[in-house]
Amino acid sequence: MKLVSGGADNAARLYDLSTGQATKIAQHDLTVREVRWVDGASPIVATGSWDKTVKVRIGRSSIWLVDLERDAREMMVVVIGYVVVLGEAIRFAAECITFDFRARDSMTILSSALYWDLRTQQPVAVVTLPERVYSMDVVFPLLVVGTAERNILIYNLNNPSVPYKTLQSPLKWQTRVVSCFPNGTGFAIGSIEGRVGIQYVEEKDHSGNFSFKCHRDPQGNVFSVNAISFHPVHGTFSTAGSDGTFNFWDKDSKQRLKGFQNVGGPIPCTAFNRNGTIFAYAVSYDWSKVRMILGGHGHQSALPTNANKIMLHATKEDDVKPRAAKKR
Repeated sequence: MKLVSGGADNAARLYDLSTGQATKIAQHDLTVREVRWVDGASPIVATGSWDKTVKVRIGRSSIWLVDLERDAREMMVVVIGYVVVLGEAIRFAAECITFDFRARDSMTILSSALYWDLRTQQPVAVVTLPERVYSMDVVFPLLVVGTAERNILIYNLNNPSVPYKTLQSPLKWQTRVVSCFPNGTGFAIGSIEGRVGIQYVEEKDHSGNFSFKCHRDPQGNVFSVNAISFHPVHGTFSTAGSDGTFNFWDKDSKQRLKGFQNVGGPIPCTAFNRNGTIFAYAVSYDWSKVRMILGGHGHQSALPTNANKIMLHATKEDDVKPRAAKKR
């Protein structure tokens, strides 16, 4: 079993969990912002960094680097949206936020999504987005993009240049994460207000749409939902937040399956393994206190003593399998 991580030391590492050995597989000039993994005989790992580059590794070879800084007057930030194998083609989307300093009196922010084909090392499509991208996820052919101003863009990757649907988030506050259902019929969305929305793509299924509160404490404090991961077998899902807790949920019966105690720090990201028997989560400072401290001095809470680790939780079948809806 393998695990891939990236962090503020500018590196991505591959861990062999059977031996505990770690191998550096990518080195960037700045913090690694995102890591995406495609399993297979020759696993694909793509890493995106604040240094404006994406690096792709297939098997044991780092074979491709994409440098998105094409104009010295522009600064770009990369967020990997997805990596998907389409026959022999390997494509991924990189979200680019362009800060244009050519206008002296104002700064405009232009956002676009680039679809790259590894065979040609060229973009196969460029899509202009209405705002900055906060989160992306894909279950082919469904791609969901959550941007600033609560925009949700839904794409059918068989026609990736045009949004299939555009809608406003059902949640009132800033989008933090989007995660597609394993069957591609919809997605979950989490926000900074401690709330999750369940949304189906097709109108005929909209009766299943709903939202619920989570990641709040008895004192009334509200925490960001940082990560949502779907179980690959059962279709149940996890949420994890800035409060340092994670939970398992069943969207179909609309109930929490299992809640867990505080792990000693915010949880910024999570993932299940291929059969859902292992749940991995990272514990580290997530800058959530930027939103909580007057003046936004969130760096004051980024202390060397903060927890900084990756944990593996062995899931119990009863904690992740669906349950019948409760009778009322």
